[in-house]
Amino acid sequence: MEKFFLYGFNIKTTHDIWKFQLNNILSYQKYNSDSLISSIPNFLSRSTIFYQDSYFHKALFIQTGFSFHYFSKFFYQKKDYPFDFQSFSFEKERFSPYQIGGIPFVDYFFNFKIHRTMFYFKIQNIGFYDIYNPHDNKLVIKTGLFWNLFT
Repeated sequence: MEKFFLYGFNIKTTHDIWKFQLNNILSYQKYNSDSLISSIPNFLSRSTIFYQDSYFHKALFIQTGFSFHYFSKFFYQKKDYPFDFQSFSFEKERFSPYQIGGIPFVDYFFNFKIHRTMFYFKIQNIGFYDIYNPHDNKLVIKTGLFWNLFT
């Protein structure tokens, strides 16, 4: 039985400039396993720049900015379960590995908090489309709220 070793390091920085903040995370990780059995990206990077401020005597808190993500290519194993309306069989389960990553992602977010309720709006994967891997090109819009009842 082969042992699985994983090692790496992280670098995190935060810079405050007036009401703007820049957060950076760089991560490098290495493993000794077969990439089709277990696969992780070797390099990860996330940079977020945002503006935050309070208004109306701190009754309204606003945070808006962009987040940039990048990770190196790695094999992703997608489990595929074909479904037949008359029967379901575990024998049809199959794995289809393909490579993802290697392109940057850009997200925009807008958050605001009124009293105990936090509202958020996020657009994920703006631009930087990979023509060779259309699975990564999904533009996603998320919106919602967090309501803390007992504070």
